[in-house]
Amino acid sequence: MINAHANLKYLFLRYRYMEFEPALIEGLILSFDNDNYKAMAYLDIIDDAIRRGDTGTASQQIYKLQKLNINSPDILAMIREQLIHFNIAINDLTALDQLITEKEEVTGNTDALAQAYLLAYRDKHPEAGAVLEALGKQDPFDETAVLQAAAFFIGDNMDNEKAYNILLKAVNINSYSRQINEAYILQCLRVGLDNYAENALQKYKQFVPDTTYNEFLITYHRERESSALNTETW
Repeated sequence: MINAHANLKYLFLRYRYMEFEPALIEGLILSFDNDNYKAMAYLDIIDDAIRRGDTGTASQQIYKLQKLNINSPDILAMIREQLIHFNIAINDLTALDQLITEKEEVTGNTDALAQAYLLAYRDKHPEAGAVLEALGKQDPFDETAVLQAAAFFIGDNMDNEKAYNILLKAVNINSYSRQINEAYILQCLRVGLDNYAENALQKYKQFVPDTTYNEFLITYHRERESSALNTETW
């Protein structure tokens, strides 16, 4: 039987936790009688932290998850997915390998991401790149897959054109995704498409809060200066 009060409290935590002090949020999470609800709340915080690059907060919440008694197969599967994303974010490919090895059947986008990073870890970069390029273009609404696929080509496996094409397709379809728009705008700067970046920035400004826009503007100007410097160097 669903506890309506607990469900409402969970929804409040999911959509408004960023508005309150961490100590208050932790108190609300601990007030749940059911560890499955606690796990879902921690998973939401972990997901948001990984997306923001805050691996410290993600690590803290993962530690709390490990102390819970989870009996829902669905939540256990969600925990495994977030562990995969976390280990990709911190580049712990040994832990990533173990997560993949432990599962009898490897399926879905998250497993494909893990396999691609493991291929790269084993110096099979062309194979890894092929998996990630396909994955990044497969579902523009899977923001994690799109962003991590693009990041792969932006990083050590430098191929800015592939990263740009992945983000271009995603932003054309999932046009109101804050994170995909931000990644696309920055990638435009990296490939020298400053006018495209400026136009996309103006569209982005129309659907995000002013605080979000102003925070991103700092990153935008920093990347623009860095890209201009790199162009001058060449």
